[in-house]
Order: sequence, then structure tokens, then C-alpha cells
Amino acid sequence: MSKYRLPIRDFCTREEFEANPAPALDAAMKAPVVISASNGRFVLRFEEGLKRSVKDWALSPGQLEDDDRL
Repeated sequence: MSKYRLPIRDFCTREEFEANPAPALDAAMKAPVVISASNGRFVLRFEEGLKRSVKDWALSPGQLEDDDRL
């Protein structure tokens, strides 16, 4: 089951997003939103958590074997 409570929905056009991205970013924290473009669409989704550096990831248990190289 998805952690999102609301369905993915059309939110704005690319031009509207480029002019004022804050509303779409705020909405994406609650549920994925669609930003329409002339030749397709973008699906904007927020994922909680912080990015880790490759160094931190590599040092975590089980990620690299002894003969692996970065």
C-alpha cells in the first residue's frame, strides 16, 4: 500500500510551475502531482529522507565486497 493518501492528479502546466514552483512542491509533499508539458508530463513526488554520500553508503554494512572499487 502506498504511503500517499491522495491520488496522483494534474496540478499545473510546465509554464505555471516555472513561474511559481512553491505550490506544486508543497502539494507533492502530500501526494504525487502531474505537471503537464506540451509533449508529455512530469510526475513530481516527494521522498522523505536525506541523501547520503557515496562514501557513507559504501561504508555501510553489506554494500561492497573486498575486491570492489569505487
